[in-house]
Amino acid sequence: MKGEARQIRSFIAVEIPDTVKNSLENLQKKISASGIKASFSKLETLHLTLKFLGNIRVEDLGSLEKSMEKAVTGILPHRLFAVGIGVFPSVKHTRIIWSGIRGETHCLEALAAGLESALFRKMGMEKEKKTFRPHLTLARINHKISPDLILSIIKTFENFHTPDFSVSGISLFQSKLSSAGAVHKQIFFIPFPLNRVQAPD
Repeated sequence: MKGEARQIRSFIAVEIPDTVKNSLENLQKKISASGIKASFSKLETLHLTLKFLGNIRVEDLGSLEKSMEKAVTGILPHRLFAVGIGVFPSVKHTRIIWSGIRGETHCLEALAAGLESALFRKMGMEKEKKTFRPHLTLARINHKISPDLILSIIKTFENFHTPDFSVSGISLFQSKLSSAGAVHKQIFFIPFPLNRVQAPD
């Protein structure tokens, strides 16, 4: 138990502004009204996740912060927006409903790749095997749902989009699990540098 007390469950993500969260909340209400029974994500837990870390030691936070600073080297502020909806893992076996991310996604993809590299090189963390697909999780489903219904809502909301928003840095969040759901707390924020300067190894 003593070892567990010195660990935090964490992830690295981009914060989402309230204007975008409100737009996504309206989408969630429309999805629910369409007949989808699901556990919908709370507004305070809506983040654009770049890397889920799991349990990390508190004493490793300093090294993690340096790795994140390395990862943002060469990344400039950029603009994104959420659009449409999709599902994981498939229409026939839907477990997650999400909204995709569009805009200057090349910057986001470079950032995700930089994080994978920095965390692997500096901290020995295993790289993701799955291709990075930026999205915002709207709902989780734990029962069988008709593929026809899923296809219908995908079609209905294919033109949905949120206001665009500016990304100026990344944050480390702690995720605490409770009977009421997950509670997220920002640990620190790493801003993007203003110039494309190569950081030393």
